[in-house]
Amino acid sequence: MELQDLLVVNVNTLDKTQPLVKVTVPAVDGNVEAGNLHKKVCNQLGLKESSLKCFSLFKEDVDHRLLKRIKENDILPVSSMNGMCIRKWCFNLKLEQELLLTDEVATHLLYLEAENLLENGKLLPTKEQEQKLDELSEPGFILERQFVEVCHNIKDYFTVCVKGCRVTSSSNETLNKTSSEQFISPVIVDKVCNIKIPWFCIRQWTIYPETVKFSYHMSVGLDWTLSVSSDQTPYLVSAINEMLKEYQVKNSESAAFHWSMVSKTDDGATLWENAVFDQEKAWKYYNT
Repeated sequence: MELQDLLVVNVNTLDKTQPLVKVTVPAVDGNVEAGNLHKKVCNQLGLKESSLKCFSLFKEDVDHRLLKRIKENDILPVSSMNGMCIRKWCFNLKLEQELLLTDEVATHLLYLEAENLLENGKLLPTKEQEQKLDELSEPGFILERQFVEVCHNIKDYFTVCVKGCRVTSSSNETLNKTSSEQFISPVIVDKVCNIKIPWFCIRQWTIYPETVKFSYHMSVGLDWTLSVSSDQTPYLVSAINEMLKEYQVKNSESAAFHWSMVSKTDDGATLWENAVFDQEKAWKYYNT
């Protein structure tokens, strides 16, 4: 016999005027369906049905760092309801542009995301862009759609940032290399450096769930290894999977991923071979 209760869940937002969304969801045998919770939160915010796929629930810490994405098919214990938030989950420029034209609530949420990225120094506009953003955000007369459109042109808008992680590398030469060719990529940030690696340079990555350790293997004639340890690794893994989907949409000529590219290592980690790895392009990137 199933035992069902009604549970009030508080979900954090980036909106200073509405920092919490409260919804009531059924809890069956001490568990909550994440898909039902996600839909109720989105409906409470007033998002259109077509916009729901661009926003997701996450677990966050007290500093509002995203720790883990909550998938719609997840079953959540009642005891895990603290530290929930709703944030943008979209790495597709065209899709965001459509949201700006069709959904006022989504536009407001995208504006809050962009504002948060700027406030935290994750987006660094040029002086000209900064001046334009100031003009668009006059108190009482904020043009949110135009504000986000300017942010779309700021470098690294679709980049994921992992702060305060522990990074070890087999070559210091990887730490400051950047690429104008990269479409979207993770940014690993520790106390001393920013690390940006184009997708085509990544041969494979290995996920260690027990130690929350993430490894990159890059080909530059020889392979180098970059290991990342962070409590944000589950979020980073989800973001990388989503980013690669978008990368392949834009680069339709690239090879497709298939399950034979995923395997288990002897120590129980999950190893992903990178379908978009390009050895020749990687060699040119690191040697020009």
